[in-house]
Amino acid sequence: MGGGETMIVAGIGCRPACPAAEILDLLARGGRRPDLIATVAARLSAPGLAAAAATLGLPLAGFSAARLADEVGRITTPSALAGRHLGTPSVAEAAALAAAGPGGRLILSRIASAGATLALAEGEGP
Repeated sequence: MGGGETMIVAGIGCRPACPAAEILDLLARGGRRPDLIATVAARLSAPGLAAAAATLGLPLAGFSAARLADEVGRITTPSALAGRHLGTPSVAEAAALAAAGPGGRLILSRIASAGATLALAEGEGP
């Protein structure tokens, strides 16, 4: 996006085997239709996440764990589990903020289902 357009980014963290239906349900709970789904690069190949993005016709962006860790000052709900398994204290919130850009802000802090997390941010992109 460009030219001052605001976009909504859904940051998603998920277990590798999380089904698309669970991710779609979580996105519905978020209450806003995103323009983009962002996650940690290690989860880009998760079949459920890819299927959820395809079902909604949304692009899927991945960021390195190191890049997500750079967002630590802007996240509101760090996760020790994400830190242990992925090397970043946040996936959902950090991915949403990273994709929303430096002026991005959280509009929904992390919410969770059994196998996934969601956060929403708005911004103008990186």
